[in-house]
Amino acid sequence: MSAIGSGALAWVAKSDAEAINTAGSIRMATYRISFQLATDFADNHPFSSSLNIKQDGLDSDNAPQVEKQDRLDFSNKSESEKIDILVEDMESRLNKLQAYQLTSANRDKAISDQWSQIKSQWFRDLKPALLAQDKQGFYSDSTKYIDDVNRFVGALQDRNEQRQTWQQNLQILSLILSMIIMLIGVRRLQNSVLMPIQQLIKANRAFKEGKYDTRVSISGYREFEALGNSFNGMASTIERYQRSLESEVQTKTQHLVKANQALSLFYDFSKQLTSSPVSLHRLDELITGFGCIFPYLDFTLCIQSNILTNKNSIALHDDRMKELCTKLTCDSCSIKEDVYTKTFPIIHQDIEFGELKVRPKSVLMTIKLMQKIRKKARKIQHASK
Repeated sequence: MSAIGSGALAWVAKSDAEAINTAGSIRMATYRISFQLATDFADNHPFSSSLNIKQDGLDSDNAPQVEKQDRLDFSNKSESEKIDILVEDMESRLNKLQAYQLTSANRDKAISDQWSQIKSQWFRDLKPALLAQDKQGFYSDSTKYIDDVNRFVGALQDRNEQRQTWQQNLQILSLILSMIIMLIGVRRLQNSVLMPIQQLIKANRAFKEGKYDTRVSISGYREFEALGNSFNGMASTIERYQRSLESEVQTKTQHLVKANQALSLFYDFSKQLTSSPVSLHRLDELITGFGCIFPYLDFTLCIQSNILTNKNSIALHDDRMKELCTKLTCDSCSIKEDVYTKTFPIIHQDIEFGELKVRPKSVLMTIKLMQKIRKKARKIQHASK
């Protein structure tokens, strides 16, 4: 914007200096006409050389050594020819100013009115006086003419200075806007880039320290949002696997502890067997110990009748000492027929002593609850009958 604006203002003002120089030369051309009229167009007057006007304002140090001067050739010319030369010279300057003022960039009503007044004064007053060689009339009219030209030059100068001011203001505005845009860009860079990166670095550091529940919340550029979502997804996956591993390790540890407790129980029971014979009380303590180690399981030790002296079988549970079972009811035992029951035979030297039955307690509790409900339903039916 700054470059385009400065270029446009420079393009508009490119002819201002030339126009000011041309307008200033009109005053000198007017003085020259007055001088020629006053000297009756003399060629050898000592002040003739002082009225030469430098063309295009070549007054600077960088001007060519041989400057083209606006010297009018009056040699061997009659008075009428000299007058024509002076008229042509003045009108060429006026036409040059007119072409400058009619451009779209220089259309200004006040300046155009001043220019129209200068032009009309020349054609209405000065030119007729010059053609009539009216010295007094030309001199009196040229005074106001030169004043109007001075005001016109001042207006051109003011407009040029105003354009320079616009260009300076544009540069200042561009500088301010650039600083604002830079600050906004830095702020946006901090919020949308630096802070998400810092958040990811902190989350990564916390994740390395074992805080697997670390998550990030990033908003801004879509790329960083996608990166934050990827980090959260990775953290969730690792946390899930970590918890799964911890749960598996805990489960295996519990299994090892239970196995160690069971081995200790077997070891103590084996020591007791070496010092005293097997008794139902000892077996009941063994089953009860298993029930304490595995509270979620129900253990039943069935000792077959052919091992015992009487004709009944014995079933040892972990929640009561013993239960006598008839030999005929062994095949229809509710514990044995339960689908959740696991049976482990007790065999030593091809002699089967009985079976160890294991089933989950929750299933057992459910079965007992269903049995109680059925019994209550039967009582209600009998009472209704």
